Amino acid sequence: MIIKHTTKKDNAVSPVVGVMLMLVVTIIIAAVVAAFAGGVVTTTDKAPFAVIKATYSQSSGLLLTEISGDVLSGVDVYVRPGDGFSSSYSKLAWKTLSSVTLSPGSVTEVAAVNIQPATDGAPNSGVNSGENDGKNSGYGFNNATKSVGKFIEVDIYKNGKVVATTTTAISA
Repeated sequence: MIIKHTTKKDNAVSPVVGVMLMLVVTIIIAAVVAAFAGGVVTTTDKAPFAVIKATYSQSSGLLLTEISGDVLSGVDVYVRPGDGFSSSYSKLAWKTLSSVTLSPGSVTEVAAVNIQPATDGAPNSGVNSGENDGKNSGYGFNNATKSVGKFIEVDIYKNGKVVATTTTAISA
């Protein structure tokens, strides 16, 4: 009897295919990671942030204190009637005539003469008629019998977006 030796030449095929598949998967994963890390996916800029406190008195006007956050330069201040005013006041808003700069720890006075009725797309803009007592040309919150104890809302806008907001009571 003659025994014939046959040699198989496909012994290494399975490990080679396995290594090639692992290599392809690794390349694909590396490409996805590189795409995210390399900027293919866009990120947005960090929005400015501030924590503010406002006080409004009929004798001193509006004072803004930035408690913490970013330095906010070139921001607009909007003042709106809040709780305690009738619903007809909900369509009123006032805006600073010039931009204001706020920085952490600073106190910024926003004089009433630097306020005008908002007409540039501010939320619920309008004109306050009948309550301004003549002391301040802008707010109309100085009628002692009607305004003390009511609230105003103060919004800080940067590039058309609200970056801080607060509410304060009107004092004498």
